[in-house]
Amino acid sequence: MLDAQNHEYVNWSGKFIGHFISRIILRGPELLHPVLTSIVFLWLILSGIILTFGIEWRNRLRAWHIVALAGLTWFALPTFGTVFFWRTATPEYGYGLTFATAFLVPYRFWIDKKDYRFPGGPAYILAGHFAGCSNENVGMLVILIATCITIYRSRTMERIPLWAPAGIIGAIAGWIFMLAAPGNMIRFAKWMA
Repeated sequence: MLDAQNHEYVNWSGKFIGHFISRIILRGPELLHPVLTSIVFLWLILSGIILTFGIEWRNRLRAWHIVALAGLTWFALPTFGTVFFWRTATPEYGYGLTFATAFLVPYRFWIDKKDYRFPGGPAYILAGHFAGCSNENVGMLVILIATCITIYRSRTMERIPLWAPAGIIGAIAGWIFMLAAPGNMIRFAKWMA
């Protein structure tokens, strides 16, 4: 499976994590995709709710918020079926969007609470990598949002917690890893021909 991943990275696309999860889903049992994707979709909705309400999300959440955000997600994504029902694209787009949204949750909490402590410190670089290489547009958006929040907080703090820049570094590394894939240039050359 790793040989196939390397071949795809070199010859087609840099969405390494999404493609790897696609391979697992395609080789796994038939129920793996619908069960795992349902869990990931709920994770996306929960992350979206937390991004909306911030650190007080538990006190502010109502049942209709979950239904409304799930419905808005259905209508807001231009190709919801591709993002959450198509086995080979779901890990690239749906799971990638979920990784990116969940990655931003600690930054959102940090906006609300100046002394917010997030465990993991430098290990957050891995979460950043997953979010950064989710896809080209979402990865850059995550980098910009996390950077803006860190700049905002750096103006009011003497010391920035290690997890914040580690996450940004991971996201930048993931985004560059995805964009620098030799397969992107090969695919672009074929498209231009």
